[in-house]
Order: sequence, then C-alpha cells, then structure tokens
Amino acid sequence: MATKDKTKLADSLILSAAGLKTAATIGKTINDYGYLSYLAVKTEGDVKIAEAVNTLDERAIAQNAAEQIAGVQREFNQTAGKQAVAAAASGIDSGSGYVNDLLLDSAKQADKDMTAIMYNAQGLIDKKRLQLSLMKIASKYDAQKIKAQQDSTIAAGVINSAVDIFDGIGAVSAKWYKTEKTTVGKE
Repeated sequence: MATKDKTKLADSLILSAAGLKTAATIGKTINDYGYLSYLAVKTEGDVKIAEAVNTLDERAIAQNAAEQIAGVQREFNQTAGKQAVAAAASGIDSGSGYVNDLLLDSAKQADKDMTAIMYNAQGLIDKKRLQLSLMKIASKYDAQKIKAQQDSTIAAGVINSAVDIFDGIGAVSAKWYKTEKTTVGKE
C-alpha cells in the first residue's frame, strides 16, 4: 500500500473515530437527560405519595384522639357514678354542695384531659402538615435543579460533540492544507 493511501486511510480512521466519539457523547447526553427526566417524575410522585400518606396519618391521629376522648368521657362517667354511690352510701345527700363540688372537680379534670388530647392531636396534625409543606417546597427546588441540570446536560452534549468533531477535523486538516512561509519585506 502506498504512503498516500496509508495517509488517506489514517485520516479516514481519525475522522471515523471522531464520529464514533461524537455518537458516544450524544448517547451519553441522551442517557443523562433521560435519567434526569426520571428523577423529575420520581420527585413529583414522591410528593403525591407523601400527600396521600399525610391524609391517612391525619385521619389516624384524629381517630385516635376521638377514641382517647371517648375513653376519658367513659372514665369520668364511671367516676362520677362511683362518687355519687359512695356519697349516698355514706348518708350524704346527693344534692349537697360537697357532692356537687366533688363531681365538678372530676368534670373539670376530665375536660382538661380531653382538651390536652385535642391539642396534642392538633399539634401532631400541624407538624405533619408543616413537614409536607416543607417537602413540597424542597421538591420545587429539586425540580428547578433538575431542569437546570437537563439544560446544562444538553448544552454540554452539544459542545462536547462539536469539540469531538473539530478535534478529528483538526487532526487531519493540517495534512490537507499546507501553509507557506512568507517573510515580510523580502521578495
């Protein structure tokens, strides 16, 4: 094989390699963009799942609080009944001030217990809502970050592909064009 043919073959191989490198760069860019698209969808899905779980948690908290309040109410009713029976067994008039004060104190304590249960339940629900709100805010920033990464992935892919092509062309173009040396002022 002649030297000129070998040079053409080498140039063709260099340009082919540049083309393959460009194709690989484009493939990587597409793959990276696809992965970032997956992350964006996953982030949206995570928020929807968190909303559904939060709703279920709120219902469970409210149900638990209602059951606790009902328990306190039952306990108060039992205590009030026992107090009234004990007073009557002791010969104290059930309408006397002492019995009424005793029942009132028991009712106040039951009311405090029920109020505490409601406040605790509301506090848990508020905490869950705050966590969900913070997650939604974070997911918006994640979505913006992912969009910026997608944009930069495409830009980097285009730039890297162009560089790959120009590298290949540059490697062989020196052989295509020979520059003549010129000197200024001498003829």
